[in-house]
Amino acid sequence: METTHNRSYEMMTNQENYGKVTIQMQSKRNWYDVLFTLSAFGMIQALVLLPVSIIAYTGGSAVDPDSPGFSLLHNFLSDLGRVVAYSGNSNLISSLIFNTSLFFTGVLLIPYFIAHPKIFQGTREPLWFSIFGSVIGVIFALTFVGGALTPSDLFMETHLMFGALAFISGLPIVVFHTFAILSSPIYPNRYAAIYIALGVVLSIFLYSMFQTGTSEISLVVTIGQKFVVVSIMLCFLLQSLVGKKIVNASDS
Repeated sequence: METTHNRSYEMMTNQENYGKVTIQMQSKRNWYDVLFTLSAFGMIQALVLLPVSIIAYTGGSAVDPDSPGFSLLHNFLSDLGRVVAYSGNSNLISSLIFNTSLFFTGVLLIPYFIAHPKIFQGTREPLWFSIFGSVIGVIFALTFVGGALTPSDLFMETHLMFGALAFISGLPIVVFHTFAILSSPIYPNRYAAIYIALGVVLSIFLYSMFQTGTSEISLVVTIGQKFVVVSIMLCFLLQSLVGKKIVNASDS
């Protein structure tokens, strides 16, 4: 009788423990799902609010202070964050929209880099590649926050430092995360193409950025900057959605 009672107790205890483990696993899965969702939301809000801040810009560029609105050829994206536009008019609305969006772009990129190594748990080389890239990624994300807090007309040198650091640190992230994907049996290799495409765009832009002299090169930089920034947003939006899908599939 006592033996039967002990067995029943053990079965109930095992069921309770199994239930607790299941809940913990589900909770952990939901946690990483939330992290990837946050990063995807950060990229979406950036893509939506960027054209809004462009429309709200009050005019002028370093080349032509009297030019109307925002010029894709002559204005840098940093001009959108200026408190006073090159035209001399207040740029408060565009500045608030752009800098707030840029701030949350950086803040919401951090969850992506926290969650990314989770995909490669149980592997060796892919996990380390992911960790190295993600550590640099946190620095990369913080440069967006720094750029948002230092409008270019008030803190030009500091703002330019954050901008240059963002573009430079983006490249090693691409390299490490591409190797993580290609060496992983879990992450579909086709998604490495997204990172590779961003790496090509970043490499071309960095080469152009460090050239000096002609107005043609300057024009390449001003146009290229916009293309690179949008490419970064699209890359991490897509990778966040892929990461979210893989985490849910592996833990289901």
